Amino acid sequence: MSTAKTPTNNKSQINSQFSPVTVAESPVKKILQCGNLTGNVRRIRDLAAELYNLIQDWNTHHILGTQILNNIMEITSPTLIENAANESSIIYAGKLEEQCEKLDETVRNMNDIVMKLIEGSQQMHSVENLNILAVLRKHLCLLHGQFLNM
Repeated sequence: MSTAKTPTNNKSQINSQFSPVTVAESPVKKILQCGNLTGNVRRIRDLAAELYNLIQDWNTHHILGTQILNNIMEITSPTLIENAANESSIIYAGKLEEQCEKLDETVRNMNDIVMKLIEGSQQMHSVENLNILAVLRKHLCLLHGQFLNM
């Protein structure tokens, strides 16, 4: 007979070493209650949300396009194998045309998304340039005021 010890539960020891952290209010909630965003900050936040949504749409269409390509491969593969020895012209069912039309629509949607991503990127750069000009204008006004006081 062996006298092996069963493992003991050390939860009580762990709980005595660490005390739970309680937070009355989320720090993020405090930041969000500072008021509504306006100006360039609001534009950047909206553009970031739009770019995020466009990327999600792109991913959805990418997955759909991959599924359509797999369907096309399943339709064409058996016919290619059967007719490889005969070297005759291959005629596919109407399902192939339907899948190709779906793929064409998916590619067009993806092209639209790319154009919107480019537009969003350009808008982001424009807001950045506006911010740079605003800071530069503020510095020029300060310099002009200093020269007038001399």
